Formats: sequence, C-alpha cells, structure tokens
Amino acid sequence: MGGVPTEFSEYGIKFDGIPNSLEPVRRRRAGVQDEGSQLVAQIFSNVAGRSQRWLDLCAGPGGKAALLSSIAQENGKEFTANEVSQPRAELVRQVIGSARVWVGDGREIASHGELFDAILADVPCTGLGALRRRPEVRWRRTVTDLRALTALQRELSDSAVSVLADGGLFAYATCSPHFAETTVAVADILKAHPDLEQIDLAPFLPEGLNSAMRGKSLSLWTHRHQSDSMFMAVFRKKGE
Repeated sequence: MGGVPTEFSEYGIKFDGIPNSLEPVRRRRAGVQDEGSQLVAQIFSNVAGRSQRWLDLCAGPGGKAALLSSIAQENGKEFTANEVSQPRAELVRQVIGSARVWVGDGREIASHGELFDAILADVPCTGLGALRRRPEVRWRRTVTDLRALTALQRELSDSAVSVLADGGLFAYATCSPHFAETTVAVADILKAHPDLEQIDLAPFLPEGLNSAMRGKSLSLWTHRHQSDSMFMAVFRKKGE
C-alpha cells in the first residue's frame, strides 16, 4: 500500500496520501486513526490479557472499539460496546462486526445486570490532547466546561466500577493532558473506590515508549510521540 509501520503501535501504518485511495479503507477493512488512540486500545488489550468479558463504555464513534473488538474476536473474548448517542452507536455497529452494541447512558450501565472483567472508559473530555488537529478547541473550552466534564468523568468511572467483577480491570482514558482530567482524576478514583489498586503500565508499553509514563499511567505527548496526548490509567478491583 506504500505505507510504513507506525513507530509504536503494532496495528498501524503511516500513509502519505488520500486514505480513500486505499482499497482496505474503501472496504472498511482499515480506518484512519491517530496512533495514540491505537496505543490506548493495544495497551488495554495487553493488560486485559486473560479477561473474558470486555466492555467499551463510551465507544462512539468507534475507532478504539473497532480495534478492540477485532483483538477480542481473535482471542475468543466477549466484547460489548456501549454508546449514548444513537447515530454514533450506528457508526460503532458498522466497524465491530457481530459484537454486541448497547445504546444508553454509560452512567446507567448497571441497568443491564451484567458484570465485566475488563472495562475501558474513554471518557468525554476537553480534547486538549488533540490540539494539533483541532486547534480551535483552545478557544472553545472554558473553566465551566472543565467542571462539567470532570463531574461527568467521575460519574462514568463510578458506573464502570459498579459493573466490574472481582479481580477485573478498569481503564480510565482521556484525550487530554490536563491535570484535572488525568492525575487528579486518578487520585479521585482511588479515593472513591478503596477496593481498587492502580496497575503500573510500564511493563505493558511497546519498546521505546518509556518516556510516555506519568507515575503508573500512560501519558503520551504530541511533541515527544507525534500522536495525540492520550492518557490512560488502569485499576484492578481487589477480590474478596
């Protein structure tokens, strides 16, 4: 296809051209995605390991869900995607094959009466980690937005933990490097849920990505890793 492998993600290629000129893209066998998003999905799947039941809590528009569902299928896992927006849920359905899609508020995920072994919550955030692609966000976001978003992030995290099986894994991810949406959020999650312990992600990172650690969390930076500034922390629920 004329592309070259991405530096860190084992699932990506870089291509200098029009994506729709590639047959795999036209046939929806491949898609356009930032390497940082691929790394979140890749590292989450590495940590999830033997976990059987996977949930993508905030799946739309489907980039990470597409990759996660494919990895899950190849490894015999059960994958469920949840998305609050019906139109975005339809986009998710188009890229995850036969995997299950729920449409509903992630804060009410417990209403399904199911537990999961590995949950990814790529929560709504300020999007400041994608300024290289969306520079207008710098002027659109306000302190009021941040307060509302951090409240929503806490509620979604609480909801995810409520359906997490003993010994299960919960991954909190944002496309933001903001302290309130990353380091503070991690501290808040641990304070609110003493039954959780944070996992050190360093052993799960691809070779050469050691500079992407903030404490025990993944923290990508555009100027260092040529990707969106994605952040992810993973927690394990202690068993009885």
